[in-house]
Amino acid sequence: MFYSFVTYLSYFFSHSLIINRKKEGGSMVVAHIVWMIIALIVHFFALMRLFPLVISVPFLFLSFFSFFTYLNNRHRFRGFH
Repeated sequence: MFYSFVTYLSYFFSHSLIINRKKEGGSMVVAHIVWMIIALIVHFFALMRLFPLVISVPFLFLSFFSFFTYLNNRHRFRGFH
């Protein structure tokens, strides 16, 4: 159940931020990197007990998971159109 929810969130974040991915090649990678940096900063605040750790850990996990899912699915053969 949790894996399917995380997979759905990863698909949502990697496919819904940009409508046409062929025109916006590198901006998706930049968006994921910015999201990971923000998640790391929030996690550092959580380690200093300035932010709840329960919220920052899933946020950090989802940022890394969606980034690596995007990198894995980027150059797949999707068939002839």
